[in-house]
Amino acid sequence: MQTALIAAILVAGKESIALIFGVEVVTLTIIVCAFVFPPRVSITAAVVFCTLEWLIYGFGYWVVAYYLYWPPLALVASLLRLVKKTLPRNILAVVIAVTVTAFFGVLTSVVDAAFASFGEWRLFFVYFPIIYIRGVWFYAPYIVSNGVIVGVLFTPLTGVLVKNVK
Repeated sequence: MQTALIAAILVAGKESIALIFGVEVVTLTIIVCAFVFPPRVSITAAVVFCTLEWLIYGFGYWVVAYYLYWPPLALVASLLRLVKKTLPRNILAVVIAVTVTAFFGVLTSVVDAAFASFGEWRLFFVYFPIIYIRGVWFYAPYIVSNGVIVGVLFTPLTGVLVKNVK
């Protein structure tokens, strides 16, 4: 039940603010849920989220990037449970959010370049920098907003969930 609820929150959160450029809540939601719930719940919810997005929007290169990105984010974020003090958790959550959001730009560029090059690795190394540089204007606002959103909301959301989830 927890997995289904988290997956539904991920889809609803993503879709509810999809029109606001540079802002997304999936990263925050996965980081918070990975901290509060066992890894099997948060990782599975991320996989279900990826699958639902695929079913909603159809297959594209981005589907591969989603499966390579969101479940590992849940796994990495679940390591925050091992940190004992509240302040470092908040700082580490921001570091994770900013780092993985920046990595998402690299990952999607790798996937796009791989599909565009059709196995010709020489072409991959031509396409990758072009695709990545073309997308920087798109990735930068998300990196900044995820740093701010996670910095502001991680502690209060985890506090509420830890008190109320059994």
